[in-house]
Amino acid sequence: MAQRILVLDDEENYADMLRALLEQHSFIVDSVTDPMRAIESLHGTGYDLVVSDYKMPGMDGADFLSKAREMNPDLPVILVSGLMNTPDLVKVANMGVTLVLEKPIDIQHFIGQVKRFVQPATKDEFRAHRQGKSGSEEAALNFKQTYPAHLAHLCDRSHIFRFFLEHVWNASNEQDHIFISAPRGSECDLLLREVSAWRKFSTKRVHWLDLRNPNPPNMAEALRSISPEGPGSELVGVIGFADSTLAAQAQVVDVIRESPEHLAFIYFIERDLIDTDSRQIDPELRELIDQSLCVMPPLNARLADMAAYVQRYLPLIAKSMGRPDCAELDPAALPMLLNYEWPGNFRELIDVLRAAVSLREAGPLMAQDISDALGRVSGFTEALPQQFKSLNDAVRDRQMEIVSSAMRAGQNLESALNTLGVDPQAVNPEASADSLPLLYPELLK
Repeated sequence: MAQRILVLDDEENYADMLRALLEQHSFIVDSVTDPMRAIESLHGTGYDLVVSDYKMPGMDGADFLSKAREMNPDLPVILVSGLMNTPDLVKVANMGVTLVLEKPIDIQHFIGQVKRFVQPATKDEFRAHRQGKSGSEEAALNFKQTYPAHLAHLCDRSHIFRFFLEHVWNASNEQDHIFISAPRGSECDLLLREVSAWRKFSTKRVHWLDLRNPNPPNMAEALRSISPEGPGSELVGVIGFADSTLAAQAQVVDVIRESPEHLAFIYFIERDLIDTDSRQIDPELRELIDQSLCVMPPLNARLADMAAYVQRYLPLIAKSMGRPDCAELDPAALPMLLNYEWPGNFRELIDVLRAAVSLREAGPLMAQDISDALGRVSGFTEALPQQFKSLNDAVRDRQMEIVSSAMRAGQNLESALNTLGVDPQAVNPEASADSLPLLYPELLK
């Protein structure tokens, strides 16, 4: 099991800085700004090292050290502070402090001291941590949303997608290069526009750099040709990593090193490139990905988002095709959508809706229209049942399938519910996948 570090500093910016510094060296870190919250965290999580400020209001480093020692006498604690006077140093020394470091810290010395007590996580452990797993389920459930409440392009009804967007929001405020692991066919275009709106960049035009058709001598020139319409910057989406050459990937690293000041980037890395060791990937690019990856959940794990996208885009599609009467679904058609796995994610959903509208001259889309459209777009050949399931039964069966699949993959019920964005405390711990209450009641509205 990966070792964990808790950072405590009442100055949020400094706590975030230490956490980011440690994560750059592949340590798994949680940070808090309230000493009492840190004490609660020590009760609930098996930390292997604590890095704490000394001068804090309410409870100073010595008081915190005393309480931490009561819970775990052997827990290493590094105190980081401004100049401490001799009585303070003697006090914490008598309490068994592991190490005292003075601000501003010497980074290399600090990392070297941390490595005395905690081993950096493996790539798989760090990747799992970035995805909200490996012991951080509580954070995924209880995170505080800080990104804008009203989205212009995306639908975020599912908890798991909101958790992902929170990671993207934080990354967009901290850096100009954001790495996202996206299933093929995901709503990358919408995300690019949403982040552009967050950053107050232009959303009228979208810039893409496709590595599947690289032109090495002109990549830098193509980027230089992108000029902002106003005083702001432009956001560039980079795609095609899984089918790119090592030379093209190396150019991406060069872009990160020397990119024009007026550009910011989102790199959409296909999940199959990251999850397999059989594909070649530039070592420096791999290191950057492992340090700061945001993982987009697939559409089939976001039933509420899928229903919201249908509600938003079906009227637009029907209107654009001159068939406004086809802007609604027959009640039996939504269960058909919910029972399909959507391996092509958002792009496949939009293509199927277009095909279904083309099959219906007037009136709401029927289940048969959706079935026929799936056949045309995705090769779906299952016969439509004579008596299709009710929406309630379809939603319940779909959630049982998702939970059962997660549990077969080795997750317990609590972890499986967390994957779906559901508070496990709201569910009977003795429940099985087929006896759970309806987890997405909003789909029935």
